[in-house]
Amino acid sequence: MFPGRDEDQPLDVRIACRPPFGRSAAGLSKKVTVHSLRHSFATHLLENGHVRIFQVLLGHASLQSTARYT
Repeated sequence: MFPGRDEDQPLDVRIACRPPFGRSAAGLSKKVTVHSLRHSFATHLLENGHVRIFQVLLGHASLQSTARYT
């Protein structure tokens, strides 16, 4: 979901949580975690009707796992 410099590898959690990738770069005052970013992204996908994309990006093998978010 968050690709790193090597597109085959995800962005490292430690990098995602510090500037320039962190909350200060986004202008957020609340604490942000990678989990909250993932959850927000998933929520927006679901709100826009992109259930299958959501399922694939989050790595859910079963639609039942995805259904918990709805």
